[in-house]
Amino acid sequence: MFGYTNPNTWHKNGDDRWFYYFQLIRPPFDTIAKAYVRPYQLKSDLSSQLMDSTKAVYFDIPANNLMVFCGPLCIGKDSFIHFGSTQIKSNLSWRHFMWKVNIDGQPTELFDITKIIGGEDSTFGYYGGNAVISGNSIRMKVQSSTTNALQRDGVPGYIYLDFNGNLIKDQRNLQIDGKYLSKIVSTDLAEGVLHVVQFLNEKNVFIYLEDKFGNFKKVGSLFNEGSHIYMYIPVRVNVTPSNDALLSFMVLVDSSFSGYKPLEYGGWPYFCKISGEHIGLKTGVFDEKVAKRLRVYPNPGRGDFYLEDSIIGELTLLDIQGRQVMNKECLGECKIEINYLPDGLYLLKVMDQKNQEVKVCKIFKQSD
Repeated sequence: MFGYTNPNTWHKNGDDRWFYYFQLIRPPFDTIAKAYVRPYQLKSDLSSQLMDSTKAVYFDIPANNLMVFCGPLCIGKDSFIHFGSTQIKSNLSWRHFMWKVNIDGQPTELFDITKIIGGEDSTFGYYGGNAVISGNSIRMKVQSSTTNALQRDGVPGYIYLDFNGNLIKDQRNLQIDGKYLSKIVSTDLAEGVLHVVQFLNEKNVFIYLEDKFGNFKKVGSLFNEGSHIYMYIPVRVNVTPSNDALLSFMVLVDSSFSGYKPLEYGGWPYFCKISGEHIGLKTGVFDEKVAKRLRVYPNPGRGDFYLEDSIIGELTLLDIQGRQVMNKECLGECKIEINYLPDGLYLLKVMDQKNQEVKVCKIFKQSD
């Protein structure tokens, strides 16, 4: 018997947090184990709570198999969706489950959606954490686990599900301009979906806008003029309130990805900002004089950073994965304390009182 918590599987209820604890119980000499997912409520005062077994969901899966999770996705004021999947080692097929919980962590519905996500041969799995609410549907990135003529792990694409786990749009093995993809990251816009892609066996990165009818239009390009061994792999794309695109990359060197500590693992993180005007998006305006005055120092720094000029607004810090790691109100001169964060590259967004972007800049934390 063992268990662990997945940092992606939590949701916030007021000042409390709900974590989901995975536990695998295998009877002696049995080939089938019961996988339990139990909620655990962490109070705002950090007081201890007992796990409530009545709120657990469980699945019968092959023994010695782990599960990957995705969620929670909020589909209403008091309802959340979770996904859990396990891969069968003997044939690389997948089993997929989806369940709903209420605001108290009580499961309300459980679905086996193996054929819906996995396809007829059940060989498609999803990227951990890569499912988002897109309008009235769920967009999930999937990839085949079987060997084919294209590449070892298939090619990525998307499927769209309704909130009951039914397939409403299928973009597996997605092709754009007649070419398969090796990487794709996306974000929703009012006019459609913005995709940042890298084609199979190519090193350049392209930006496409998919309209609501499924048509793709190329709106930007990022050319890698260096060696193919320095691959800029798109990790995440976000759009600012002023409609500029923020792209984060991992640079691949010798088949290694860098994480929070650049250069240690044979690569490094990279941020890129592209003006919305350059890719055909309607943009907001901000005071360029204020933006030029704002400077973060020291940079690089050990953990305490300062804004050189005062501003009244909001500061948001993102890591290389695009996750928010800090958010604070700024009422003049601002100090940014991130001693508790790992060393690495971060992106700071400065917003004014009107929620208008004033500046986006890189911060590099280096303790040594």
